Amino acid sequence: MSRVVALAGVALGLSSMGAGAVQAAAGSWVASLSRQTVAASETPLRDRPLDKPEHIEQGRITTVHWSFAVEGADVPLQAWLCHASLCVALPAAQGSTPQFSGHSVTTDLRFRFWYPATQGASGSASVSRAQVIVDYED
Repeated sequence: MSRVVALAGVALGLSSMGAGAVQAAAGSWVASLSRQTVAASETPLRDRPLDKPEHIEQGRITTVHWSFAVEGADVPLQAWLCHASLCVALPAAQGSTPQFSGHSVTTDLRFRFWYPATQGASGSASVSRAQVIVDYED
């Protein structure tokens, strides 16, 4: 995927974050997570790794942007974005973090969601439109 196509996907994929959130980088890749049902439980749901483009062979992360939507939750859903053993709590349904800066762009990223039964949650919640944009340098 060319940088132009990748950046077009960035602009389209997270348009709700505003154009100011997209910054120039040596490269960027976008990954989406299919709709997830998160049942109320006492432990977080571990999701599968987000798919990276095949051409990503090296580089260091500069910034990671995220966005997701939650439906059907009667208590707040807790969310993290993880890279190997480093997990960053996501304070909102969209934003960005430099906390993965300097880490390898080839290591898997994954969302982790928790619908905490310990806080009175019941049933399940749905996570949709989950997406990350990873900016990196060679």
